[in-house]
Amino acid sequence: QELAQLHHKKGEVGEALGCLRLGLTILEEGKVDMDAVQAMNSIGLLQQKRGNQEAALRWGGKALNVVQKLGARTQTRLLPQNRKWLGLLLAFAVGWGLWQIPPPAPLDDRGMHFLAALAAAVILWILNILDEYVVALMLLLSWLLFGIVPAEMALGGFSKSSWFFVLGVLGIGAAVTKSGLLYRVSLQVLRRIPPNYNIYTLILTASGLLVTPLLPDLKARIAIMAPISQAISETLAFKPRSNGSAGLTLSAYMGFSQMSFMFLTGAPFCLIAWNLFTEQAKSEFGWGMWTLAAFPAGLFILLCLFIAIHLLFPIKEQDQAGPSPKTLETQLEILGTLTRSEWLSLAVLALVLVGWMGKPLHGISEAWVALAAFLVFMITGVLDKNGLKNNVDWGCLLLLGVISSLPVIMPHLKVDRWLMGFIDPFFSAFPLTPVSFLMIVNLLAYFMRFFLNKTTVVILSILSLTPWAQDMGIHPGVLLLTILMGTESWFLPYQTDSYQIVYYSTEEKAFSHAQARRLMVAKFFASLLAITISVPYWRMLGLIR
Repeated sequence: QELAQLHHKKGEVGEALGCLRLGLTILEEGKVDMDAVQAMNSIGLLQQKRGNQEAALRWGGKALNVVQKLGARTQTRLLPQNRKWLGLLLAFAVGWGLWQIPPPAPLDDRGMHFLAALAAAVILWILNILDEYVVALMLLLSWLLFGIVPAEMALGGFSKSSWFFVLGVLGIGAAVTKSGLLYRVSLQVLRRIPPNYNIYTLILTASGLLVTPLLPDLKARIAIMAPISQAISETLAFKPRSNGSAGLTLSAYMGFSQMSFMFLTGAPFCLIAWNLFTEQAKSEFGWGMWTLAAFPAGLFILLCLFIAIHLLFPIKEQDQAGPSPKTLETQLEILGTLTRSEWLSLAVLALVLVGWMGKPLHGISEAWVALAAFLVFMITGVLDKNGLKNNVDWGCLLLLGVISSLPVIMPHLKVDRWLMGFIDPFFSAFPLTPVSFLMIVNLLAYFMRFFLNKTTVVILSILSLTPWAQDMGIHPGVLLLTILMGTESWFLPYQTDSYQIVYYSTEEKAFSHAQARRLMVAKFFASLLAITISVPYWRMLGLIR
């Protein structure tokens, strides 16, 4: 809103509108209140100033709808509450029913009780009526109250170095986002490249790939990407949902969201899944090995998507132009010179990447490198108390601490052996090679995403398929990469929030669902091919025996 005011004072109404639209999108992700109404009215007044009465009326109508929703909130509260209690009742009924079943071999009573509690938790995760970390804490409490496992084993996930690694990574992401460094870098890059549609799509895609390991929060990455891609599209005078507009925005979306699987720090669900590995598997598949193992598949998918964008969304030569230098200069002028926080962020990020990649030389764990960087940001004030409280995902850390105990609890209760025997008939019916097995896993991830959120798909897939993969000589890291290639993908808009943010933050003008879906179909086939060509490479790395 402050940036919009500065644009407005300079008479740049279009840029002010763009900032307000993005601010409104971010605001509506968390809640709908009178601040949202005020933002909508501000956009309406600016549209009126531009002489666009139709748009002004449209935004005024949106504000009125929000006011009506606020007035009706108390009347509609009964339905969500009923849904919540029905979901809790269903989870309790399933858990209670499994609790009463005599344990099959090799489980004992405690193992069966563990499965009952886990089944209830999975139902609550699927129904999405409670936050994931709340369900995880309920699961933890059931282990302790009913004596399923000792307290030190149940709470062991919070004492692992990997938990502190995630804390450090989330802290680094919060500090870098707060500093504004990545937004400035993006503007400087665009300012220096020649005006060409092909180059712009390449730069936007590559920028997303470079930002991904430094900023695990998908929403934060998209908050950087959305205004830049939209500004380029508007200054190139591309019409709404034209090939040029769709190609630019979707190339940025692919780079900033679909390449999460390439890095351990690419997304919270990558970190959560990695923490389900045993300590030995985690030491074998750290940040460096993860990036090395994912590189060929990621590069192949990125190349396929880049080609697909230019085949699906070609533009004419005369349509190519460059973004207005005045627009970029104005935004850089508002940002001013590099601040102390940005200089510190730049230096710390460089040292963090060197530390992670240089682990084989110095032997310092990725966790302590990330934690040291986090402490530097707090000591220097780049991340203050409010930033620590509001910008670090503490819910993710709570969820992580609980589920990180599962790799120890399941073998202790022989649940992994029971699970292996349960799944074995399904896979034994077909003679599987590593390639065919991994393709089935990837297809299964795509299928499960129609019904389950990303975190639930990753947790269930790793817990159930890791024993089988290891029996086939496939490292859990390869299994996880295969699952993650399909986790962020979608075919229906409701499947992923990151896509909805991009779509609605551009007022549904940048591209249509049909245009984006065609690109996701291309990614689907590219992922299957990427798995096929990566298997010999993974054998060479010793990740497949």
